[in-house]
Amino acid sequence: MGAASTSPTTGRSTLSLEPDPPLTVRSRVDTQLCRLAEAVDEYATFLLDERGNVLTWTAGAARIKGYATAQIVGRHIRVFYPPGDVSAGRPQQHLESARQLGQVTVEGWRVRGDGSLFWANVVITAVVQEDGALLGYVKVTRDETGRRCVAARAERLADSAIDEVVAVDLLHGVVQRLLV
Repeated sequence: MGAASTSPTTGRSTLSLEPDPPLTVRSRVDTQLCRLAEAVDEYATFLLDERGNVLTWTAGAARIKGYATAQIVGRHIRVFYPPGDVSAGRPQQHLESARQLGQVTVEGWRVRGDGSLFWANVVITAVVQEDGALLGYVKVTRDETGRRCVAARAERLADSAIDEVVAVDLLHGVVQRLLV
């Protein structure tokens, strides 16, 4: 409530007792959501317009995707997809699926600002007005490269594991093959 200022005649701080303009519940929630999205750096969370162009950028997005805000805002999400996915129309397919279904979740390779690849879990959610008109999208990306590498290593180990064990009983001269 009120606002602090400095008196031009005395140089002292003053406090106005006039009430601040009321914030709507919606604008308070919007402000809190923006702060939350900015605070979470394990996820790249950002907004897209209805065509798929980046509108906002967070610290988590910069960390995971490798773009500074000035480099990415206004660019289309196709820059995050490998060339084969772009030529196959995947960025537009994902946006269209989110628009039709409300939300789409996909996993696949994505491209960082430096051109390196990472395995991503991506959720794209359509943002619509009360009348159903599309406003844009919220896109949340998590780098799952580490999890994917661990799973691939476990699979390779399982594939190369011994398929049978030979048990030898020297005392009785028995050889047994045990399938694992």
